[in-house]
Amino acid sequence: MHRTLSRCHLLLALTLSILALSSRANVEIEFVDPRQYTDIGEYGGTYASPGPLPVFERHLQQLGQRCLNAGDNLRIRILDIDLAGRLEWWHSSGYSVIRVMRAVTWPRMTLEYRLLDSNGRLKQQAEESLSDMNYLLRNRLRTISRESYGYDKTMLSRWFQRHFCT
Repeated sequence: MHRTLSRCHLLLALTLSILALSSRANVEIEFVDPRQYTDIGEYGGTYASPGPLPVFERHLQQLGQRCLNAGDNLRIRILDIDLAGRLEWWHSSGYSVIRVMRAVTWPRMTLEYRLLDSNGRLKQQAEESLSDMNYLLRNRLRTISRESYGYDKTMLSRWFQRHFCT
């Protein structure tokens, strides 16, 4: 009797977990040809490591879970990235190159997205160019400037908030 009851509880917990996962919003991120991005982080524009891509993917997925309706499906295709600041080798210390933030090196991103509801109907679709020319002023008093890719993530958060959070 006790074993049967434990199995029933386990089966119920597993079923509820599956239902909870299926009722969440789905956010898919595709990085389209990142080798051609304007600035992905290495000096000279090369792409040898994932760098900020996993950071941006996690950030957008977290925003989606917070803002989108259960069952919504958001597909974002990142077409170009130009990170905040510039890598300046002449400011380097040993083997690391320093990214210097200046008023003229604001973050930019080009993306396209499609948002479908839980029935597969198109809710929104667009291609957009994001930028935050005031990134240094906006983040001056916040700790975001010390966070990895904080300026770029703030730009993404502001865009996501305007389009998907109600």
